[in-house]
Amino acid sequence: MNFDAIKTISQAESRAEEIRAEAASEAKRILANAEADGIALVKSAEERAHARVLELYAAADSTGTAEALKIEQTAKAQADALKKAGAQAMDKAVSVIVERIYSWQ
Repeated sequence: MNFDAIKTISQAESRAEEIRAEAASEAKRILANAEADGIALVKSAEERAHARVLELYAAADSTGTAEALKIEQTAKAQADALKKAGAQAMDKAVSVIVERIYSWQ
């Protein structure tokens, strides 16, 4: 083999090694960018999910408060009705007792 052929082969091998090193470096860069993008997407999704959870919690709390108020109002109305019925029954019972006391005399 002549010197020029050896030199050409050596240069080709050197260039191939440079290309391989550049490709490895580019692959690392692409991987790092992909990981960074993935982390950013996950963080963004977590933030959106957290915001949605807060919205759902607020809506559920509001609905629960409204339902509790309805139940409280219904219970108060029922209690008032029972008090009124109890007072009427008490008045009737007192009348019956007073009548019996007077009728014994």
